[in-house]
Amino acid sequence: MMNSKTGFVARLIIGISGALITANVILGTVLFVNSRSALQSLIENRMLDISKTAADMLNGDDLEKVQKDDVNTPEYRRINDTLAFFQDNIELRYIYCIRDTKKPGPDRFIFTVDPTVKDPAPFGATVVYTRALERASAGVSAVDDTPYTDEWGQFYSSYSPVFNSRGEVAGIVAVDFSADWYEKWITGQATLILASTAASFIIGIILVLLATATLRRQIFSFAAALADIASDVNGLTREINEDGIPLNLADMSPHPDLHELGRRIHLLRDQLRDYRLNIHTQTSSMINALSNEFRWVFLVDLESNTSVCYQSDSSADNGVKPGDRFLYDESIVTYSAGVSEKYRTMFLHFMTVHCIREALKTEKLISFRYLIKKEGREFYEMVCVAPVFNKSADDIRTVAVGFADIDQETRKAMAQDQKLRDALSNAEVANRAKTAFLSNMSHEIRTPMNVIIGLNRLIQNEPGLTPSVKDYLHKMESSATHLQELINDILDMSRIESGKMIIRRELCSLRDVLEKLNDIIGGQCRQNGLEWNYTLRCDLQEFYLGDSVRLKQVFINILGNSVKFTLRGGRVSFIVEEVGRYDNKTTFRFIISDTGIGMSSEFLPKLFDPFNQEDPGEPSKLGSTGLGMTITKRILELMDGTIEVVSKKDYGTTFTVTLTLEAVNSALGSGDITPRDVSVLIVDDDAVFCDFTRQSFEKDGMSADIAASVAEALRILALKKGRNDPYNLVLLSRDIPEIDLDAALTAIREATAGDSELFVIGDGAAVPEGVPKDRFIAKPLNGDLLFGRYCQARNENAASGRAELSGRRVLLAEDMPVNAEIIVMMLRLKNVTAEVAVNGKMAVEMFSAHPTGYYDAILMDMRMPEMNGLEAARAIREIDRPDAARVPIIALTANAFDEDVQRSLQCGLNAHLSKPVDPELLTHTLERLIRVV
Repeated sequence: MMNSKTGFVARLIIGISGALITANVILGTVLFVNSRSALQSLIENRMLDISKTAADMLNGDDLEKVQKDDVNTPEYRRINDTLAFFQDNIELRYIYCIRDTKKPGPDRFIFTVDPTVKDPAPFGATVVYTRALERASAGVSAVDDTPYTDEWGQFYSSYSPVFNSRGEVAGIVAVDFSADWYEKWITGQATLILASTAASFIIGIILVLLATATLRRQIFSFAAALADIASDVNGLTREINEDGIPLNLADMSPHPDLHELGRRIHLLRDQLRDYRLNIHTQTSSMINALSNEFRWVFLVDLESNTSVCYQSDSSADNGVKPGDRFLYDESIVTYSAGVSEKYRTMFLHFMTVHCIREALKTEKLISFRYLIKKEGREFYEMVCVAPVFNKSADDIRTVAVGFADIDQETRKAMAQDQKLRDALSNAEVANRAKTAFLSNMSHEIRTPMNVIIGLNRLIQNEPGLTPSVKDYLHKMESSATHLQELINDILDMSRIESGKMIIRRELCSLRDVLEKLNDIIGGQCRQNGLEWNYTLRCDLQEFYLGDSVRLKQVFINILGNSVKFTLRGGRVSFIVEEVGRYDNKTTFRFIISDTGIGMSSEFLPKLFDPFNQEDPGEPSKLGSTGLGMTITKRILELMDGTIEVVSKKDYGTTFTVTLTLEAVNSALGSGDITPRDVSVLIVDDDAVFCDFTRQSFEKDGMSADIAASVAEALRILALKKGRNDPYNLVLLSRDIPEIDLDAALTAIREATAGDSELFVIGDGAAVPEGVPKDRFIAKPLNGDLLFGRYCQARNENAASGRAELSGRRVLLAEDMPVNAEIIVMMLRLKNVTAEVAVNGKMAVEMFSAHPTGYYDAILMDMRMPEMNGLEAARAIREIDRPDAARVPIIALTANAFDEDVQRSLQCGLNAHLSKPVDPELLTHTLERLIRVV
């Protein structure tokens, strides 16, 4: 019997030992696998915390505006320094900003800001696409599931979106973690767990061996306690099953044998370890989602509608203390009583179980901001909800809810918004003041410049000038021209900044533009002893849609600088080549290079800033205004073009301009005039017809404007006439409701003064009564037909001629004797007599004192003592005699803005000429206006 018992004990010991060893191996394996997953989750949460913190430090409005050329702007430096500070303090290797270009394909995501000192990613470089990056572009922070490889190595990256003030994703912050470090850290921790398990396994074996010696003596007492242990295991098993962790034990009898009891104990231990690990992971997630910033935190069981308070303070004023249990929906309804009525409905909807579950299917954390009132004080608060202890996003059962006071941050942001609105208002006021200043400055500079240029031209007509005097006059003219260019540059900058510069879409001969550039720059190079190379490497269409004036201005600015800053014996080259062609659009690359003095790498980022020059002493010597390149870049941006520059000090500079132009039918040209020379005003209240017709005309190369009424047309015609830029064609619709066609035709004829061809348009083929057949065109309008009709009408009127100026008499109102003398001498060359009034009052008196028709025209300065030009013109128009209403009054002034022209026309002036006065333009204007009289 004893031997039998002894054998039983031995078998029992061996069985227990084997069971313990087997259970330990299983436990170690399960723990190793689960620990790796848990460690990976912890690392990813830490990576997300870092990228989210970095994203919260950035201003989304500044980030979305950053462009390639903004490297040294304050906004760019602020973003770069913030990332660099964060990188240094967290000891990160790589952190940078990414932009979603929304372009399909591998180039969708690009680098924008990279504070890395050594080998930073260049702006615009392509970022490797990952699914986590795709999620971040949609506004959700994410971590790469698998490592990716780029030129810097193999990494796992965490991405967090940066939002602008409109709540849109302005960019993405990426933090790189080396794949080697990631795998090494996880493997090391997992290995440590595996080693601990192995040590536990070995110690277990040793303990079993030691226990064997005494087990014989204790086996019988152990058997007595076996039933109690089995009962305790069954009780604990039932409790765990109540918490939702099934053990799947088939036999729950209270008196199992030793093998069955061992099996139950091992299963129970495995489940308890898994349960503890799950609790630890979920608790970490909750801590990450709801930090110490929250003054009230509680856990909600959405299935049972019960809550447990984890954190509370006196300010919560809800009577709930940590550890208290309460009904969720009742507490939310009670709490909502203090929420502002404006937000209460949205707050209650956000806190519903259905809303929470739906939102957490796609988000890891949801939040809502609102205004709440307590103890007579209103403040802003935020509630956040995060899932915990859940199996999947589709089965949200438990959530953590936290309430935080964000009043200070919200009011600070609101104050900042108000400051921005105030700053915008101040900027608008400053812009108006700047416009007035530029107008005044233009007048003050153009007035003496008019004297200089006028006297210079008069002196050059004097006989017997010595070579040295001619040289002096040439230098005077060059200086005056340079001053005029400076004024024009300032005015151009003003128009660009105020958004008033318009890029025309007209028929433009690129070949003509390039040939003129070749002639101009080639001549300058020969004069300066430079080698000039012009190379056209592609075939050109005869016509493109574009603004030939602005296009020429761009290349004259760049090529002019190349000539100016290249010393004698150097070389300037201009290469034109085609980059690509799609349908009727062609992309050109214009390369301008020289062997001039070049620019340092430090100065290049500032090249396109206004009034910025590398060497302050160089402009006075070489004649640079400091605005040419700024204007060039702005004009190219308005044309959807780009400009790049490469330069090295003392070696030269290369500019590359890329521009896309649309080719048009070249068969529209006719004789000495082409569609690009024709401007049209369409007078019709049918907006759809006008827009379609304008687009059709512009496609054929003609420029077109629209007036919705006759009154608006008369205002536009007066402005164009005042600028000496009348329309070639005016198309008046007979279909405008309640139009008096005869009166409208008469008013438009008087407004155009014969400078524009007038046609009537309308639906149907019936010609209106009183309108010649050749002056009516039926809708719809065709560009070819219209251009042909215009050419026919122009040829018929070609013999009409202009007025003969010889023997005419002009009244000149000018308070500066020198200016008056110059204009008198200009008119004398045309055999025109000029009588001078030194102010506006005298001009009115002289006109009144002479008989009707005595003066053929009046030239009126605007700024004069006693009575200015506008007042004098208004006074003359009010004189009760026939010639007072129709005598041409022409403004001669330094005010060159459109608003100055408009004021002149409103006071009864017929034209507006800016100083310095061009003699040919003055002659042309007098011939045109006197002919009307």
